[in-house]
Amino acid sequence: MPFTERGQGLNNAIKDASDIVDSIVAAVDGRKSLKDAIAEYEAEMKPRGAKEVALSLEQALKARKTDTLKDSPIFKQGWKRGDAEAVTAPTAEKA
Repeated sequence: MPFTERGQGLNNAIKDASDIVDSIVAAVDGRKSLKDAIAEYEAEMKPRGAKEVALSLEQALKARKTDTLKDSPIFKQGWKRGDAEAVTAPTAEKA
């Protein structure tokens, strides 16, 4: 069973759903052709998805070895939401 080290699957699924709905609405409203709307959606989604997959793989591989753990994305970047500043994981007091 795969172990998702970074927990970004749901975040990306929600963004994808929102973005594809926006693209379809733009096509239905006549602001864009369906072909152009989908192409624009995919042009943003594919590189973002590839980046997240690569970061998750890097995290998974480095977190499993004590000599590379400190080089993992979680240690280097912290918990991030998109391009936002690093945020700390919630604690029991803040949850």
